[in-house]
Amino acid sequence: MATSSRLRLSFAHARPGAETWEPRIRAALEEAWRRFEGPDGAVVMVVFLDEHQHRLMHARVSGDDSETDVLAVPYGEDDLFGEILVNLSLAERIGGDEHAADEAALYAVHGALHLLGFDDHEVGDRRRMRAAERAVLGFDADVEWGERFDGRDDDREKNRIGP
Repeated sequence: MATSSRLRLSFAHARPGAETWEPRIRAALEEAWRRFEGPDGAVVMVVFLDEHQHRLMHARVSGDDSETDVLAVPYGEDDLFGEILVNLSLAERIGGDEHAADEAALYAVHGALHLLGFDDHEVGDRRRMRAAERAVLGFDADVEWGERFDGRDDDREKNRIGP
């Protein structure tokens, strides 16, 4: 488990390969925690799931087995603040070989923002969340991918599980 003063991350993988994305995702989540004042010492588990596993988890926690990019499961406990369940298959499909890790980082940051209290059910809330995602991920450094991000479908209402 990687540690920082603000955030303790643990990763689990559905299949080999996703571990190469950990440094990118770790950096993004630590930036989200720093920018939006996540609780010190919080433990967050990031789980990379394939599409089938992700759909099963979506159905289990929400009763909806449709495809989604990320699920944020808040616990708020000292030993586990929450889980971020990333749809590995979707990140690979949308991001392609060149941007799959960036896509997964976007999903993970989106999940972290939900754990930190962001919502995206209303238009104004979605705009605030998108601005937070852009700030955390530093899209100015990758204009091409940032432009792809700007054109993404804004349908993320199903991602947050829990209160």
